[in-house]
Amino acid sequence: MSKSLYLCTNCRKQIEQAHKVLFVDQSRNNGFCSEDCIVEYLTPMMESFENEEIVNRETVGINFSEGFEDLFQDQAIFHQVLYNPDKIFKFKNQIGNEFYTHFFELAEHKATYIIITTYYNNEPSFVYFKTITRSKELINVYSVGEAIDSVVSESLPEEIEAELEDNISLPKELMEDIEMKKSEYLAKLLEARDEADVPFEKFPDYDEYLPLVLEEPDEIYEQEDESGDDIKVYIKSFKSNKLTFFYIVLCIEIEIKELENQNALMPILGFPSQDTNLYKEYAIGNRITEMTKN
Repeated sequence: MSKSLYLCTNCRKQIEQAHKVLFVDQSRNNGFCSEDCIVEYLTPMMESFENEEIVNRETVGINFSEGFEDLFQDQAIFHQVLYNPDKIFKFKNQIGNEFYTHFFELAEHKATYIIITTYYNNEPSFVYFKTITRSKELINVYSVGEAIDSVVSESLPEEIEAELEDNISLPKELMEDIEMKKSEYLAKLLEARDEADVPFEKFPDYDEYLPLVLEEPDEIYEQEDESGDDIKVYIKSFKSNKLTFFYIVLCIEIEIKELENQNALMPILGFPSQDTNLYKEYAIGNRITEMTKN
């Protein structure tokens, strides 16, 4: 299969380049070719939420319309509901799809504005549903899942972050630990690999594939090593000059104090392999899903 084959989830049209794939939900791997396809694909879900609202209002005994239709046209209020909600509830269904419910108090109207949205890159993305109500009973109906703090990304401006990154320094002890861990993993790799596999001295020729694996992995696994550290294993398959191979990257998370105690993913070891048995040695643990970023 071509590594450049990307199909729109809705129309199945081939999307020529990965950066043109559109995503709206960080809990699903559904990619789209256009906004029209996004809306068409998600319309049944929107209709489901609208039908659910009718049932919910009948259940709590209130009218479908409470006279707030004009407020739905106010983009300033809608922006507040999206990015400055008073409460957020996160609900995950049985297959892992995530829904975020925002509540925003309209004090002047003694009512609450409610939306249900997806998140992508930890920010509101596609709004499935919105309603406004004075009914505490209806508000309680939508207050399901886990109450969370705002997960809206509060990134630093890019120029400031870039300046900080240039001044990042890791503690000497941490660097020594990472180097030791790298040596341990390299020793295990050399012991486990087949002599017919990609020659060790050829590994540097494949260094260009490492960032591609981290940006667009086929598989990601979480596992705990013998030291008790959490390790992430990124794997991606490639075909180059009629040669098919895996590229495997082992990473550990470290704290970066210069970037307001954010965590960064530090590659420990990256290597190519044509050996499916070696691949199986690393494709273990808890498999997680991450989407290609636009």
